Amino acid sequence: LVNNRLQIKHTETFARNDGGDMTGVDDSAGTTCWTTNAITAFGGMAAAAGTEPNPGDTSTLGMECGTAAEAAAGAAFTTEIFDTFADPIPEGDGYRIVFGANTDGGEARLLQSDNATTATTEDNAARILVSLATPQTVTATSQFSLAFTLTDSVSVDMAHPEGSGTIYALKNGADPFQVTLTITN
Repeated sequence: LVNNRLQIKHTETFARNDGGDMTGVDDSAGTTCWTTNAITAFGGMAAAAGTEPNPGDTSTLGMECGTAAEAAAGAAFTTEIFDTFADPIPEGDGYRIVFGANTDGGEARLLQSDNATTATTEDNAARILVSLATPQTVTATSQFSLAFTLTDSVSVDMAHPEGSGTIYALKNGADPFQVTLTITN
């Protein structure tokens, strides 16, 4: 059970084929972009996220661009709210994912702040619950190891308006992470 607000601090250097710069918050420009102190939402719907990044208004972007030296001095944690597991929310349930082809696998759910009730809207989602696909045997002497794999867990969201040579660094997204629980008896 973890908070559905994941923080990311990330810097990325780009090499555009045309040699151009990336554009970030407040029209900052350069080949290196980094996270700012912004709040965004995975599905773009949580009211707590405020304004979602919009290339038409660069003050709303969640990344700044410039030089590698500026990135080293200025990168900050940005917050990504998991307001849904689906973008957009499909008919049915965007707050629950079942792993595998049937309903007897493990699952992840967005829960409300009571840590028990499945979220019903993007604004009452507060926690992420991950359950095991297979029951495990636990004894009085069992030892537990919980690991979170973060490989490929950051996406850099971009926009390239048609007919424009500008590429905007919108935000960093907290992509799903992998959870591994090992029980030694």
